[in-house]
Amino acid sequence: MKRLAAFGPALAWALTMLYFSLIPGTSIPSVLIQFDDLFMHWGMYFLNYILFYQGFINWNFNTPVQKKYVWILFLVSVGIGGLLEIIQEYAVERRDGSWSDLGANTIGSLIGLSLISYLHVKQLKRHRT
Repeated sequence: MKRLAAFGPALAWALTMLYFSLIPGTSIPSVLIQFDDLFMHWGMYFLNYILFYQGFINWNFNTPVQKKYVWILFLVSVGIGGLLEIIQEYAVERRDGSWSDLGANTIGSLIGLSLISYLHVKQLKRHRT
């Protein structure tokens, strides 16, 4: 149970993303509409990647997250973003899926991957010296 709790913030954020990705366009809060769409996508997937990676760190802090998990997490993040874009295009009222949104999702995840991996390895090196 403790290991699952390590991913609590990431799962809460993922559910929030899912909710706001699947509500009809007319139900999107006005405070969110004033932000640039691509910036919102970039930021959501950046934070999503950071939180899930943090879950892996909390699970086992003393070792770097294995590269296979880093890339699996990236592919899952991008895959979910792509699936949500398809669902928005075909099943959500007044929402459109787009390649540019998927690109922003991918860039956000990739920057999250780069930043958190770098910071975690740097922190591990500091603790070992």
